[in-house]
Amino acid sequence: MPNKPILSQRVLEQHTLSRYERERRTRQYVVIGSLITAVVVFALIAAYVYQQLIYEPNRAVAIVGGQPITVTQVQSREKLEFSNLQYSYSQLASEVQQLQSQSSSQDNSFLIQYYQQQLQQIGSQASTDQIASGALQALIDDKLIQQEAARRGITVTQAEVQHEFQYSVGYYSPTLTPFPTYTPYTPEPTSTPAATATPLTVTQALTSTGPITPTPTEGPLPTDTPRLQPTSITQAQLEQDLQNGQQFYKSIGYPAEDFMQVYELNLLTKKLQDVMASETPTMTQHYKFNYVRFNEVVTATQYLQWLTTGKITFDEMITQANTITQPVSIGLGAHDDWTSQASVTTDYGKAVLAALESGPLNKPTGVITSHLTGAYFILLPLGRGIRPLNQADLTAAQQKTYTDWLNAARADPNKVQKLIDPLTIMPAALKNDITTFQQNISQGAPAPSSP
Repeated sequence: MPNKPILSQRVLEQHTLSRYERERRTRQYVVIGSLITAVVVFALIAAYVYQQLIYEPNRAVAIVGGQPITVTQVQSREKLEFSNLQYSYSQLASEVQQLQSQSSSQDNSFLIQYYQQQLQQIGSQASTDQIASGALQALIDDKLIQQEAARRGITVTQAEVQHEFQYSVGYYSPTLTPFPTYTPYTPEPTSTPAATATPLTVTQALTSTGPITPTPTEGPLPTDTPRLQPTSITQAQLEQDLQNGQQFYKSIGYPAEDFMQVYELNLLTKKLQDVMASETPTMTQHYKFNYVRFNEVVTATQYLQWLTTGKITFDEMITQANTITQPVSIGLGAHDDWTSQASVTTDYGKAVLAALESGPLNKPTGVITSHLTGAYFILLPLGRGIRPLNQADLTAAQQKTYTDWLNAARADPNKVQKLIDPLTIMPAALKNDITTFQQNISQGAPAPSSP
C-alpha cells in the first residue's frame, strides 16, 4: 500500500514533463516557422530590390561585338533624343516667328516656307516608336564606331577632346598666330666728314639717262603681329557651359562625366572617316557618251528607227529632243564627258551603266528602259577607261565608303544582336512628355523646349 502514492507521483511527474516538452517543442516550431517566414520575406524583398535596381537596369537590350547595351543606357538615350528634338523644334520655331515679324520679302517667304517644312519633318519624328528605335540605333552605331576605331588603333587624347568642346562653344585659345607686318625704319645718322677732307673734283660731266632711283637701305625684318581671330567667349562662360552640359546630362540619367564623351565620339568618328577616306580608290571606271532621254517609249522607238535608217544623225536627234516642246516635250539630249561609274549609276540607273560598259563604241544602242528615272534612253558610247575621280566624285566616294561600312556592320548578325524592343522599356513619364509635345504641335501651341 505505501508504494501506490509513489507510483502516482511518478505518473504525474511524467505527465507534467510530457506537457512541458510539448509546449517547448511547440514554441520551438513557432520560432523556427517565424524565422523561416522572415527569411522568405527577406529573400522576396531582396529579389525584388535586385530585380528593380540591379537586374532590370543592367538587362541587355542589344549586344554589339560582345558588349551589352543596357536598359539604363537606352532609357537615358531616349530622353536625350527627345530633348534634342525639342531643342531643334523650338529653335526653328523661333526663327520662323522672327522672320514673320520682319518686313515681308521674297527671301523671307522662301525661308519661312523652308523652315516650316523642317518643322513638319521634326514634328513627324516626335513619336515614341521613332524616338525609341532611334535611341537604340544611335547607341549601336556608337559601339560599332568605338570598336572599329579600337581595331584600327585610332585614339583621341584628352587635350583633343577638350579642344573639340571649346571650339564647339566658341572658346578660342588666347595664343594668337603671328603674321609679318611692315614696321617703318628710321635710318641711323651718317657720320660728319672731317674738316680736313679734300673736296672731290668733277672731271667729267654726268649724262642723265633718266630719273635716279635711290638704292633701298636695308632695315630690320618685319615684326610679328598677332593675327586677328574670331571673338571668343570668356573662360567663365566656358566653365558655365561645361557645368550646364554636365547638369543636363545628369537630369536625363547620365553620369556628369559622360558629357565629354560626346566630343570624344565625334573625334573618333572624324578620324575613322578620314582613315576610310584615305583608303578610298581615287581612280575608277569612266564613260564618255552622248544620250537622248525620251519621255515615251513610242517616241524613243520612232527615233531609233530613223537613226538606224540614216534619216537622222545622233546630233540632230539631240537637237530635236531639246527643241521640240509642242504639244509636249519629247525628252532631253546631251553630251556627257567622262562620267564616273558611280555617277552614271546614280544619275541614270544600272541599265544605262550596263549598256555603256558592254555596248560597242561609236554605235548607238537600242532603247534602254531606266527604272531609276522612269525614262527611255538611246546612248552613243564614245569611250570608257580608268580615270581619276574629280573632287566632287571623290568626296562622294569617300562618304560612301564610310556609310557602306556602317550599314554592313549594322546588318551583320555576328556583330549586332537586338534582344528587346526599346519601346517596351521607355519610361512612362517620357511617353507622356512625347504625347504632350505632339498635342502642342497639332494645336499650334509653342512646344516646350528642352532643359
